[in-house]
Amino acid sequence: MAATIPTNGLGLASGLAITDGDLTFASGHGISFAATSDAGGMASELLDDYEEGTFTPSLKTSVNTAGAGTAVGAYRKVGSIVTFGAYIICNNATSFDGVSSRSIRTSLPFTAKNTTNLYTGGITISYFYLCSLSTGYYGLSAYTVPNEDVNRIVQEGNGGVLGFNEGNLDNDGFQIMYGGSYIVE
Repeated sequence: MAATIPTNGLGLASGLAITDGDLTFASGHGISFAATSDAGGMASELLDDYEEGTFTPSLKTSVNTAGAGTAVGAYRKVGSIVTFGAYIICNNATSFDGVSSRSIRTSLPFTAKNTTNLYTGGITISYFYLCSLSTGYYGLSAYTVPNEDVNRIVQEGNGGVLGFNEGNLDNDGFQIMYGGSYIVE
């Protein structure tokens, strides 16, 4: 049985219990937290989006995409924050065109927020296999770039960071497991 709410709204003093069904908002509306204006520079206190699902991650350069025998990814988007995890096993990483200076990127489920210099570093590479790191470098990490749906991989070492490029991939079967959180529009 549907109820009609008066045009001036409905006030509830002791909460709301929904025993069956969903709470649905019209497009552009959501849960408002305006009663707690906490931070200067705050742009919104409206939680207006939630989504979860899967995506097909890829390993690419600015020109080519490697074939993948396995490519699985899952994400959860709450408001403007996306949290995700992905795993790729390339079946032809050596099919890149051999330009060893092209940086390697992995795909993301959504395009990162387009804010100048908002390079977020919340991407962790928890596993990688069948690649060569440059001398003095011991691991990989990644960061998102404003207005792109990829993250750029870098090598970590005592001297800082260095790009991870086509020249570092020397085997078909290269594997990478990565995940993290980043900001979208």
